[in-house]
Amino acid sequence: MKTNRIIVFTLLLMLPLASVLANGGSDSAETASKEMVNISWHQIGNPQEELPVVMEEVNKYLGDKFGINLDITVHGWGDYTTKMQTMHAAGESFDLAFTSGWANPFIPTASKGAYLPLDNLLKDYGKDILSILPAKYWDAAKIDGKIMAIINYQIMSNQRGIAFVKEYADKYGFDPDKVTQNKQIFDFFQQIVDNEEGVVPYFNLKEGILPDLNPQEETRYFDDIISEEDRYIGVYLTDTTPTVVNTLISPEYRRDVESVREMLSAGYIPSDFTSLNLDEEVKGREYASFIMTRIKPGVEGENLVRYGKDTIVSGLYKPYTSTGSASSTMTAIGVNSQHPEKAMELYNAVYSDKYLYNLLVFGIKDVHYTDAGNGYVNLDTDKSYGLPAWQFGDQFNAYLMPGQDPDVWQQTMDLDASAVVSPLLGFVFDPSPVRNEIAACGAINAEYKISVYYADNLDEAMADFNKAMEEAGIDRIITEAQKQIDAWLATK
Repeated sequence: MKTNRIIVFTLLLMLPLASVLANGGSDSAETASKEMVNISWHQIGNPQEELPVVMEEVNKYLGDKFGINLDITVHGWGDYTTKMQTMHAAGESFDLAFTSGWANPFIPTASKGAYLPLDNLLKDYGKDILSILPAKYWDAAKIDGKIMAIINYQIMSNQRGIAFVKEYADKYGFDPDKVTQNKQIFDFFQQIVDNEEGVVPYFNLKEGILPDLNPQEETRYFDDIISEEDRYIGVYLTDTTPTVVNTLISPEYRRDVESVREMLSAGYIPSDFTSLNLDEEVKGREYASFIMTRIKPGVEGENLVRYGKDTIVSGLYKPYTSTGSASSTMTAIGVNSQHPEKAMELYNAVYSDKYLYNLLVFGIKDVHYTDAGNGYVNLDTDKSYGLPAWQFGDQFNAYLMPGQDPDVWQQTMDLDASAVVSPLLGFVFDPSPVRNEIAACGAINAEYKISVYYADNLDEAMADFNKAMEEAGIDRIITEAQKQIDAWLATK
């Protein structure tokens, strides 16, 4: 009898478990669905003192709608790549991260397995993204045929330019639209040197101004193959049968280096320009003009908000569309993400939900901006906040800023449609067969592309540069790139 009582008691204990199993675990599933999921997102930009305030509002919205608690970390422009590459090397877990050809470099990082393939996640949790981004751009985000990052929808073409501070351009009667060779801009720089004490004529990056180009009629010379930082090989954008060349021995590169040396000698740019930060300089020192890494319709309005400067922006060459331009701002999901489905669900919302997108970009209404009517915002408030609108999601959902035309987003799409198309659009170079050579050449390129600006003897410096690159294996990289391009072309 004692044994029977034990059996009956045991069966009674098992009844609740049997009920749960019969219901397919619905009780525990319901409990799990109510649990908040923490999603981490790493971005590049300026530190935002008001970010915690904005995130509190963001997470109220995300918690109610998706059961997500989002944690955004903004790393400085100069720190981001190093911090992310350290995280990748350590195998640290994260959910979302900004990646591109110029920061946290996409191709080498994705090729090393740092990101998750997204094809299935997009189909299941990113349907809005797939419906919004034009299909022709997705190849730019693929490695070995798999989508490894989400392209942020903004301007897809690329065009370097210069922002001329309107005060000085008007004062000296300078009209950028009348420039037929970029070297004519030096005349404006000289007027600043001669007449404006304490004003620096120009802030540039680690490159020249392509002095011989006609910006009204010609596009830039080369399309990058490896990355924006490693431009030592490329193909001419006008080459209909793409042939990979060593750009360092091209006459175009030589003239570009010479233009930088001319600007240094004449005092048009700071002597230590290669170590300076664009944002910090333009905000903290008086410049008559400064480089625009990517110009687009409405950028004058962005300059007014970002720098407090009224500018006239003009291109250094005609816009072009390439794999690099289409993939210049992307978001990836980390390979060690604990919640990749939720990360994709969140990003799908960022892409398609205008309220959420603008909350992340502009902050809280009547705190960080006020409604100026007709889709415009006024950012002149006591609390400063702003994440770059181009860095995530669909920028065509963004509110309009002062200085932007009402149809700025249509203008942007029209510009993309008119851009020169690279013969390599959609081609993504696989660096793995020449990984060691790329590492060696990258280190040499980083050193020499700066030292040639300051060398006493340019001929010797350029010869030494090319010799070092040859010894490091640039010719093997060129051969491998040509092989991959020929195979890619054969499939088209």
